[in-house]
Amino acid sequence: MKDFPVYYRGAHASAMADLVGVEWNVPFKREMIRTRKYRTKEIYPRLSPELEKVFEEWKKTHPRP
Repeated sequence: MKDFPVYYRGAHASAMADLVGVEWNVPFKREMIRTRKYRTKEIYPRLSPELEKVFEEWKKTHPRP
C-alpha cells in the first residue's frame, strides 16, 4: 500500500518470547512431515542431531541446481 500512514512507537524483544520460527515449504522438512516417520518436534525449530545426519546424507543425493 503506497502512501499509507503508519504510526510506530517501538517494539520490545519480549514480544517474540512465545514464538517459534519455522520455515514453510522447505522441501526436505516438508518431505519428512509427509512421511509421518518423524515427529514435528524432531524437525522444528531445528533438526535433531540424528535427523541432521539424515539431512546431510539427503543433500548428497539431491544436489542443488
